[in-house]
Amino acid sequence: MNQFQEPLVSIGMPVFNGAVHLESAVNSLLKQSYKNIELIVSDNASTDDSAKIAAMFASEDSRVSLIKNNKNIGAMNNFNQVLQQSSGEFFMWAASDDLHSKDFIKECVCSLIANPKAVLCQTRVAVCLETKERVIFYANLNSFSDKTRVEARYKETLYNFPAVAIYGMYRAKFAKNIPGFRNFPGGDLLWVQELSLAGNFIQNENTLFQYIARKEWNSFESDLKNLGTQSYNFKNSIIRALNTLFDRVKSIRRSQTSNVSKARLIVIAVQYSISTILVRGFLKALGYLGSAEWVKVFKNKLYWKFLHISNTEIVNQALFQTRVINPTIGVM
Repeated sequence: MNQFQEPLVSIGMPVFNGAVHLESAVNSLLKQSYKNIELIVSDNASTDDSAKIAAMFASEDSRVSLIKNNKNIGAMNNFNQVLQQSSGEFFMWAASDDLHSKDFIKECVCSLIANPKAVLCQTRVAVCLETKERVIFYANLNSFSDKTRVEARYKETLYNFPAVAIYGMYRAKFAKNIPGFRNFPGGDLLWVQELSLAGNFIQNENTLFQYIARKEWNSFESDLKNLGTQSYNFKNSIIRALNTLFDRVKSIRRSQTSNVSKARLIVIAVQYSISTILVRGFLKALGYLGSAEWVKVFKNKLYWKFLHISNTEIVNQALFQTRVINPTIGVM
């Protein structure tokens, strides 16, 4: 495949105060073996040198363009903006602190071309702490390999889709055909759940993407604050769960599936919402019992039984416990 035959790949990079790692993240994209790309950097009114660094790249490489927001429009809206501004046949998001191996784009494009019914391709992802050498776990889409029926694929997306896989490559026409990220925690996952109604999710078996986790991850409470939504308590969590269910039902109703499939999908969504409310409520209730060791042990058992995503290969169990399990079950 030479450059004149390569379909254009659009890369959207939403940035807010990402100057520390921005240069290395952009370089890992511009040095890809696949050359027919456009990189759209959207600076969300950063107070550091993010816009300056992006402008430097734009002045040196015609494939790079910069959007400067005069005010912070919110993380989710910034993600949506770069998608809508893109013009490629394929699209991917890239964070300002992640690293891509030089063949990431080429391998994803080839996989999507070879699988015309697929709407998303991701490679295996190394989820790392601070540096690419400190791997916490690998994320994959192994369980999706035989999920070609829409009901099975949608259910798998609800229960076993690793969030980092959102940084895979999409067929742009499908990605643009559904409403963007919702403006609340988990709004990106609702988007990808709706996308699963349109086509298959596939995986390239190579590990070509390093997701670099921050030293201090945001808590769920801080995510709520950053998005301007209500603080966490049981009543508000029930309201959010119901709103999320209504969103899923609307997504299903506007999909191009048959009426029979829509009915089955709604049942799957309702069952998932009920189980989530029950498990989260039980974890919240256990929190009132304090931090006794037996409480922590019981919460861990609940995590492995109901909340663990199967598409993970744990490398560092101690880090996985502190960075993934504990925040999920409310043990800090």
